[in-house]
Amino acid sequence: MSWKPTLSAALCAALLVSCAAAGKTPQEAPAQAPDDRAEPSITREFAPPNVETPAEDDGVRDDFRETVYWNPAVRTDENGEAKVTFRLSEAVTSFRATGEGVSDNGAPSRGEGLIVSRLPVSIALKLPLEVSRGDIIELPIQVSNETSTGLVAELSGDFGGALTLTQTLPATLKVRAGKSATATAHLRVEEGADGTVDIAIRARGRTDRIRKQIKVVPRGFPQELSVAGKLSGKTVHLVDLKDANPGTIDASIKLYATPLSTMVAGLDGMIRSPGGCFEQASSSNYPNVMILQYMNEFGAADEALRDRAGAQLDSGYGILTGYETSQKGYEWFGREPAHEALSAYGLMEFSDMAALGYAVDPELIPNVVSWLKSRRDGDGGYERSSSALDSFGRASPDVTNAYITYAMVEAGERDIPREIAQSRELASSTRDPYILSLTAGTMIRVAPEAKDTRAAVVRLSKMQAEDGAFRGADQTITMSGGNALDIETTALATLTLLAAGPEYVPNAQRAVDWMQGQRSAWGNFYSTQATVLSLKALTAFAKASRSVPIKGRVIVHVRDTPVASYSVDQDLSEPLTLEGLGAHLKPGKNTVTIELEGEGTVPYAATFTWNTDQPADSPEAKVGIETKLSRERLPWGEGATASVTLRNLTDEGLPMVLGRVGLPGGLTFQTWQLDELKSKGVIDFYETREREVILYLTQMKPRQVVEAKLELIARVPGHYEAPASSAYLYYTDEYKRWAAPMHAVVEGKQ
Repeated sequence: MSWKPTLSAALCAALLVSCAAAGKTPQEAPAQAPDDRAEPSITREFAPPNVETPAEDDGVRDDFRETVYWNPAVRTDENGEAKVTFRLSEAVTSFRATGEGVSDNGAPSRGEGLIVSRLPVSIALKLPLEVSRGDIIELPIQVSNETSTGLVAELSGDFGGALTLTQTLPATLKVRAGKSATATAHLRVEEGADGTVDIAIRARGRTDRIRKQIKVVPRGFPQELSVAGKLSGKTVHLVDLKDANPGTIDASIKLYATPLSTMVAGLDGMIRSPGGCFEQASSSNYPNVMILQYMNEFGAADEALRDRAGAQLDSGYGILTGYETSQKGYEWFGREPAHEALSAYGLMEFSDMAALGYAVDPELIPNVVSWLKSRRDGDGGYERSSSALDSFGRASPDVTNAYITYAMVEAGERDIPREIAQSRELASSTRDPYILSLTAGTMIRVAPEAKDTRAAVVRLSKMQAEDGAFRGADQTITMSGGNALDIETTALATLTLLAAGPEYVPNAQRAVDWMQGQRSAWGNFYSTQATVLSLKALTAFAKASRSVPIKGRVIVHVRDTPVASYSVDQDLSEPLTLEGLGAHLKPGKNTVTIELEGEGTVPYAATFTWNTDQPADSPEAKVGIETKLSRERLPWGEGATASVTLRNLTDEGLPMVLGRVGLPGGLTFQTWQLDELKSKGVIDFYETREREVILYLTQMKPRQVVEAKLELIARVPGHYEAPASSAYLYYTDEYKRWAAPMHAVVEGKQ
């Protein structure tokens, strides 16, 4: 296409072409891989995506990209014109082309255009993105005729996976000139893999064919069991899949043959979790830093992984810098005022990125340091934003002050003598292993050979339990609890001991062995903070110990019957995942034996998931949730209101509450209405997934009740059951309360 800005002679411009109905904004494109791998640096480039033309056109439309072209650096000629070429997606729709540029005199320019993609005869399908087993889909198949005469279209359909056609499709469909007609595919969602829909028409020698997939998940309340540790010889687990609904059992085992595979798994586990605020997005980004640090340190040669981590790091950097406030600090959602402890966390991450060679804005780190220094209270501590009352950083002054000073020193700042002196004083008196890890860590970086530094490290080493863990901390900077509290403390202590010198490597080995056994179901270590600190500790330990991974064979038995056998290779850069084990398990008690043939040990984590008719409410959960749909039967195209009630069940303030609201498959949320809930202050933030709206509250007052109403639209006729809704605190996500699934019947038009 040819595009001309409203101001001629524009020197440099950005062009975005995306589906006109989508309303999407461009994302920064992946960074290009450096040519010279000897230089451990990452250069941020914003190249347009390369969408290759298929080598062979099979006549099936399955490319429905919403953004079809994005170029941030279009160079125009002397007339201010530029020509670009790109491949449209296969959607029959309108695409909006938006161009923005700067002229040679610095003036901005902007232009828009519309591109319409049509076929003479075409099919349109609107499917649910996700459904539950047992749902019934009455799928409208719309056939459009753009020609000047009526026609009779031959219709055929193929449905696979979990989808079963319950009524025969009509063989033909009459469509008038310039009009459309609709047939209905009646589908039942059964047990099996994700569903596939393949619809084709033929009319007067013209054809169209669409192939799409529907994600299928089990009904009921999800249950989960994880066991982890270091495999040496043979280990036996008794797995009780109590009250498991038939067809819902799934199981997998992950083997972490190298530290790099642990980092990759931690990253994947983070991405799976909600990631809407600064701390969550930051923690999802941080493992990429560690992956690249490790690859540079050990010369790992997996170029695909290096490129992927670099691209994700670039995307994460763009997201994180968007949360900067006018004060040059950071806040969960970029609002005023900036938050001290959160900014300190970001400072450590940005410093690690800069040390890696990443092109961090040269003013960013000094700006954060300067703002944090402006928050000093004159007594060796820091002022705290009022938003810290019930959120990240609401910890005691001792914890918060020690954390911010530790972050500043980690980033290379030394011009905070009073704050460093307070950390030194606190280190000599505290009996809390978390505080001592922070303060001793600060002292090691400032005065590693000082007598009081060595004394603090010795005191910390003596707090280690026989199993390798560091327990007894009252609180962390995130006010985490449960497993996350002990993992954060142990990981931080490990980092401090490793920084103190090689004589503490045996202590670190015991701590790492314990942490390997605390891995959650998905490869991470429960909370984001616990995961990031654990990965940092494992990276530091790998560097200090230079341990050599083993090779061997892992054999899995279920009820004494061998069901899987896999080789463990020390060159693996990603976890080796043993899948499909659920087919060998049954409701009730199962004996699962994992055996390593070979010398040495390999960390592992086994995950068992199933669904039941009853929720797994945790007695430790501090927040409850209720959901109700205003009407369970409604016509196609009309709306219903989902009322969501979140309750603080305690007499104390709660930090970072999440309400995860499951929606029936045929209904969908409206983004404008969620934006309205945020602008009115009902919620602080939201995230959306296929059949889920995630509501964020940065804090809840004692016994507070928050009610939010979600306006939903019926998009696809059928009978649907939503996933169960849940509520929990972000930093103790193992303690949940559940709400029963909502149901809806969407009636199709006759």
